[in-house]
Amino acid sequence: MRPIHVEPAANVGEVGVADRLALAVSDNPQRGHQTVQRNRDNPAAKLLVAMANHRPVGVAGYIVGDS
Repeated sequence: MRPIHVEPAANVGEVGVADRLALAVSDNPQRGHQTVQRNRDNPAAKLLVAMANHRPVGVAGYIVGDS
């Protein structure tokens, strides 16, 4: 089994992150890039990337709120 670690998306190249997001939100890579940009533009949005062998294998996003 390969080791997996999680880190902020800001530490990873956008292409790999956008590719994983595109798989999660649609089959359109452009939509993945748009989602990355929206997260970058919103300071309350956090995006994490699961990495294995220096490659993104999964993503998780959330919005930090008051509750």
